[in-house]
Amino acid sequence: MQLARGASIRSHHAPTRHLLERFTFKDRSSRIGRALWVYEKGRAPRASKNLDGECVKRGYFAGASSGETEQEIDERFNIEYEVPFNRILPAIDANLHIFDSKEIREIAARYVSHIFHRTLARRNGGEDLMGEMLSEYVSIATDPGKLRGYTAKISAIARRPVALAEVQAALLRSAEQLSTESAFRSQYVNDIDRATCSLALKLIDLKWSTIRSNVSESFVISDTPIVSIAKDRFGKVSYGEGINKPMAQWFLPISHHRVVRISHNAANGEFADENLVRELNAAQIVTMSSRIYGRNHSQWIDEKVQTYGGIYKFHRDVFKGAAFDLNERFFEF
Repeated sequence: MQLARGASIRSHHAPTRHLLERFTFKDRSSRIGRALWVYEKGRAPRASKNLDGECVKRGYFAGASSGETEQEIDERFNIEYEVPFNRILPAIDANLHIFDSKEIREIAARYVSHIFHRTLARRNGGEDLMGEMLSEYVSIATDPGKLRGYTAKISAIARRPVALAEVQAALLRSAEQLSTESAFRSQYVNDIDRATCSLALKLIDLKWSTIRSNVSESFVISDTPIVSIAKDRFGKVSYGEGINKPMAQWFLPISHHRVVRISHNAANGEFADENLVRELNAAQIVTMSSRIYGRNHSQWIDEKVQTYGGIYKFHRDVFKGAAFDLNERFFEF
């Protein structure tokens, strides 16, 4: 898995852009990169300049039925989704209000959707869902009452009588074929393009804007960089709300000082105070898979990672609206 990396076609290992590089703030005159601080549960914070070592998981895109190699898939993803976004990223970070253009929103929506679907948390959530589905297949196939009801539904859809034995065999065959680790991996790789396009169509016509930190505290980014937040009138925060929910807001940090916001409603302002910065950082912490990346060392970030890091799991597709509630009082802003 690679987190928002753009790559040269000629050299897969020579990135021309990387979302995390914006957190290192490379000195353009000297080309000396600034180290990222990396936070993990159960480990002390550490400074690292090795972005490939921190952000890349080999074998992540293996198993495509098309016969594409992992390198070919990753390079195609870079061309289709990441390179176009990286071209407009400086203008977004400079807050040039380019989201008024539908063409720009289409580029950004495809990128955001792709990064959301390629995260480890999303992949694991999909495997959980498939596991539950396969268990349900077996349950239906082995329970005469459930099998009769399910067969009746299939017959109604097919507009012809379908035999119980035919449905039972199909259910058991599907459960067997999709129950292996290689089948899970292949299903994910084969489906990521479809999932990307489907979600992007929902994102294009929403309200896009950027929010800048106007305090010394900076934004962090996790290996699950797209976070979903909804807050009710009592202050209760829900993570994982689907973007179809009217109160849902999705956020993507693009630098230590700016995040992209996607919502049904326009933002109240262009600046984030300390409370909002910490609220968004807290969302990155609870939805992380294993790592948080930041520009500076922060005792607050480390304490929250050790306590709350990764407690939210994508057991349901966030696009479909499953929610996880956590009152904001748990985070001492």
